[in-house]
Amino acid sequence: QDIVWDETHFTKFLTWYFTGHYFVDIHPGLSKMIFALVLSFTSFEGAKEMEVEWWTHNGFVGTTDWELLYKDEYGANYYELRCTSAVVGILLVFVTYPTIKAMGCGRIAAFLGTWFILWDNLILLQSRLILTDVFLYFFNMASYCCSFICVRKSLSGPQEVFWTVMTGLMLGCAMSIKYTAIGTVGLVGLHQAFEILALMWNRKDKGFPAFFQVLKKAIWKASLIIVLILVVFFGLWIVHIQILPFDGQGTSFMNEEYQMTLIPKKYENGLPPPGSCPNHFNAWKDCGHAGITKQQCEDQGCCYDSTSPRNWCYPKEELPRAPMSMIRKIREVLRATWANNQGDVVMIHPHMSEWWEW
Repeated sequence: QDIVWDETHFTKFLTWYFTGHYFVDIHPGLSKMIFALVLSFTSFEGAKEMEVEWWTHNGFVGTTDWELLYKDEYGANYYELRCTSAVVGILLVFVTYPTIKAMGCGRIAAFLGTWFILWDNLILLQSRLILTDVFLYFFNMASYCCSFICVRKSLSGPQEVFWTVMTGLMLGCAMSIKYTAIGTVGLVGLHQAFEILALMWNRKDKGFPAFFQVLKKAIWKASLIIVLILVVFFGLWIVHIQILPFDGQGTSFMNEEYQMTLIPKKYENGLPPPGSCPNHFNAWKDCGHAGITKQQCEDQGCCYDSTSPRNWCYPKEELPRAPMSMIRKIREVLRATWANNQGDVVMIHPHMSEWWEW
């Protein structure tokens, strides 16, 4: 029942899907959305608005309501979330066997490959915790499986279309877990390209009509896979944006235009008017320095809360001033996520290293 360090990140993110606080992670959100969906079917309700504890340190802002997941009196919902990882880990084992078989290997080779996946210590560990890696492994393996199946010569036309569609969907899901799945997309692309080249080579003696037929197949399969990847990837980002409309941890990562679209957290009696003092539990920006007095805070036109342990000084309520198109929002979200992924925003982790030092 102890909290494992990286679980704190993902449990915070998935509980913010409940509260609507906007956040920025270094990875896309599909795995966290799956966790949040599972959590929605449990007894978890999250902390009431006035019970939410907050912290701020070196520009990082967050809430601690994710800790309720590990407390018995709130249902100990960490169990359901860890079981979700376990189920995905089991599915990874089950999809490994047909993947190796689809590659043309025999039963013994497929059995041994699946056995290695089953008893891999790292996969076993990640399948027991609230982490995203096992989701990536599963969708990667499912992508390879569908890619190898969709090039079988024994498939009928509808079957080939079905498995091509599944390839695109699985790749889109993998891309929506972590950006490292770009490599999976590249490998599947190479596999499909080699299959098309082999088909052209085998039909080289049948003239231009046969070549044109193979080329047409290559175009529609590539187009279908790419379109489906984009639809899944950008569609999930739209969902992410729509269910996180409120000011939160990720606000400071965004440009000013996007920040103006985020609204304060909803209150029981509705939103306060602009220029008023909101509930300090929902104020995500500091308006003063440590130790600031009430008079100094109010002289700056800010709100002061003496009930807070830190004598919280925070800005007055400001509602969004201008809308922003979804295309521009997605572009800004991708920029902020990628910058955060590459460490362009925060470079203060004591144990961080360059990738070539791993």
